[in-house]
Amino acid sequence: MSSGAIAGGKELLVEKVTHIPNPAGYFIPKIAVQKKSIKGASNNNTNNPFGDDTNEDGGDGEAEEETVLRSMEASDMMRILDFNNVPEPPADCPMLHCEYDVNGKPTFPRRYVALRGGYLFYFDLADVSKNDDHPYRAAPLGVVPLTQTVVEFPPGGRRVFREHSDTEAQKGYEMEIKKRVRTGEEYNEKEFPPAYLAAESLGQRDGWAAALRVRAEVWKKDTVLRPGGVSTRSRAPSAKASPAAGASSRFGGLGASERSRG
Repeated sequence: MSSGAIAGGKELLVEKVTHIPNPAGYFIPKIAVQKKSIKGASNNNTNNPFGDDTNEDGGDGEAEEETVLRSMEASDMMRILDFNNVPEPPADCPMLHCEYDVNGKPTFPRRYVALRGGYLFYFDLADVSKNDDHPYRAAPLGVVPLTQTVVEFPPGGRRVFREHSDTEAQKGYEMEIKKRVRTGEEYNEKEFPPAYLAAESLGQRDGWAAALRVRAEVWKKDTVLRPGGVSTRSRAPSAKASPAAGASSRFGGLGASERSRG
């Protein structure tokens, strides 16, 4: 969040992660840029991003608000503020992610996953670098919104769901993320398609599932970006997280951890 003075008032800028659906049934990350100009308001409060000297009716000044969407950029990942008062997310790592080919057949390519705020981000492995300052070289391929979701495992103690037993998922331990359905409602897969991930080990799956469930319970809280630069609390990939170090992994790829909390 940032603010700047304007003639006779102040201007406040908030950037937050949001998402839109795409025809393939996934969610694409976007950045909502919200600009609010408050004419005639005092500038003596910096704690409230929209000012304690205003209210819904405009308060001391007349408020003008504008929100535009922009594409997410690679540099935005290092600016995302994680939620406070939740456990640290698991380390960013490769997992198998369910996607569909042109014939609608499920496939499980390796993707690099990262948990920030209320979103699970996934990347092409080729877009993740061992560079400590800029580990992400491209925007995420997609996101999984976590608010009001549930995480489920295959029934009967199986490693994978029956419909994915002949896919690459059989090499891992699968979990499903889907929208929570209220009593009396039906699940609409077109509106919120379920996401499937296969972890490398049972312990990794259980750890990620626990973290996802905690964040699914955080309602009405935006995933916002730090203004202008990188958080001093962010952690870039360590020397142990180089591609060579991750080569022995059953899923291959990198094993980095970089996050920002605020």
